[in-house]
This record gives sequence, structure tokens and C-alpha cells, in this order.
Amino acid sequence: ADLGKILSNEPIWSRLLSKKWLDAKNIKDCQLGATQSTVQNTLNTHAHQLRLGTIQLMHLRTILHFKQVYEQLVMLTSGEKPSNIEESERKLANFDTEFKHLRTYVKLFCAAGNIEAVQLEHLIEDIRLHEDTMELNVAVMKFEGLPVRRDLPWLYPLRSSEVFQTMWKETVQKTGGQGPLKQEIVVANVIPAARRQWESLAKSVETGQAILKDIRWCVDLAWNEVYHELCLLESTAPKQSDWVPEAVERTKAMRLAAKLREWAPSMLHLRDVLGELFKASPTDACVEELRRVVREYEHMWEMNLGSMLDRVAPFRETIGKL
Repeated sequence: ADLGKILSNEPIWSRLLSKKWLDAKNIKDCQLGATQSTVQNTLNTHAHQLRLGTIQLMHLRTILHFKQVYEQLVMLTSGEKPSNIEESERKLANFDTEFKHLRTYVKLFCAAGNIEAVQLEHLIEDIRLHEDTMELNVAVMKFEGLPVRRDLPWLYPLRSSEVFQTMWKETVQKTGGQGPLKQEIVVANVIPAARRQWESLAKSVETGQAILKDIRWCVDLAWNEVYHELCLLESTAPKQSDWVPEAVERTKAMRLAAKLREWAPSMLHLRDVLGELFKASPTDACVEELRRVVREYEHMWEMNLGSMLDRVAPFRETIGKL
């Protein structure tokens, strides 16, 4: 009997599996009685497999989708609530998460560098082919012994970081030799090195000690992307406390300073080119302000992030003009 069809027709089976219908006169001598027996055996068999951990994943997913209905029908057929549903659900969720992490690692991180991943690709393909009929106790062991397993939860959220992807590729290139990198080398050298660099970046942004030339991405990327990078840095590296709100203000100030640094010389140059249209004035306040901006931000990229709020404050009126 199809478990999904049984559970999706609960009103029918709640009635036909009730004591009144199971004990109906001559019911066992007709086709309906045989159908009742088949459904009972299906429900009880899956309940037994749940207890042993031998339930196939496709059946477990069906049970979890119709969890309340399944419990009601098993209670009718066996007189007791099926056990191990919550534990089985937790194990399945862990399997799904690890499988997703592994696919991302192979498709993105291994593909981004010259990293050997043939065995991992075979494992992924094997799971895809047999996932539905795979037993739960087999599924939970699928990732045992993978050297990269403990690093996958950390790497996964960084799949969307443009900054980390650049860092990852550079680290792979520095580590690489002849031929593809073995997984053991990636785990022993590449991942720890990339992690140290990422956490060092996070600490420098958190404390405001980051030198602007090292975080030019704060200016080059769109603001929503910069904010996303800041959130990833905070959530995937050690921290003293939540620091994104303060970093947001510093970063916005940095972006304003970059605009001033770019626009002020252009404005002065434009004035020189169109000089004949302006009345000569040795005390032109706007010109003096623009020259002061040029002097102030001449060496901007050598400044640190923590100084940006104070550096920008005197020129906020000038920013408004530009």
C-alpha cells in the first residue's frame, strides 16, 4: 500500500480502521477486510522501522509531512503512539544539512580552485541516486570519515561572500603545487589559513584598526553587499560583542570620504578649465574648502576605519554641496 495515499486520505482510514469497522461482521471475508489488513501492516511496518532506524528516507519524509495523521492512524492500529519520530526528524534534518553543505563545498569552493574532489563527487552522486530508498541509519553515516566535514558548517554561509571568495582563491593559489590539491592539504593548510585571514579581517573591522586600502571593497561594492559582508564577518568570526551597527557608521563615513577624495579635485579642475567664467577671488570660500578636502584626504587609504567618523565630520556641509 502507498503510505502517502493512505495518509492523505485520513477521513476514510480513520473510519475504516476504527474498532467498529475492524470488528464488523464478516468484514474479513470480503475485499475490504483484506484492504484493512494491508493498510494496518503498512502502518505498523513503518512504525517498527522508525523504532529501528531502518525507515527509508522517502517514507520518513512522508510520515513527517503527515505527522499528526500518521500518529492517529498508528494509534488506531497498534494502540500506542509511534516512537522515535522526533529523533528521526532531527537525524534527517542533520543529514539534509550536511548534504547541502557538502554539495556547496564541492560545487563552489573546490571548483573555485584547483582542488581534487572526485571522491566527493562520487559520494554526492551516489546519495542522489539512492536517497529515496536509503535507510535512515545508513544516511546518518554517509559523511563519516570526511576530512572536511567539521569545516563545512563554517564554510557554507561564506558561499555568498565576494570578499571571502577572493581570499579563498588567493589562499589556494599560494598553497598549490603541481596538480590538483588533495583534500587532506586543503583541510590541513588552505582552510586554516583562509580562516585566520578572515578572522583577522573581522577583528580589524570590529576594532576600527582596519587600514582602508585593505578594505577597499567597502567602497567598491554596492551598499547592500557591503552590509552583507559586515554581517558575515561578525557572524562567522569570534567577537567581543555585536559590532555591525558601529561598523556600519564607520563604513558609511569611509564611503563619504572616498566621494570627497574623488570629487573635490574634479571640482577644482573644472573651475580651472572654466576659469574665465568665474570672477577671480583669492578668498573664494568654496575653493578653499575644496583644497582643504584635497589636503585632508590625500593619503586617505593609509588611514584606519576607526578614524573615519572624525575625519568626515568637518566636511559634512561640503558633502551636501557636492
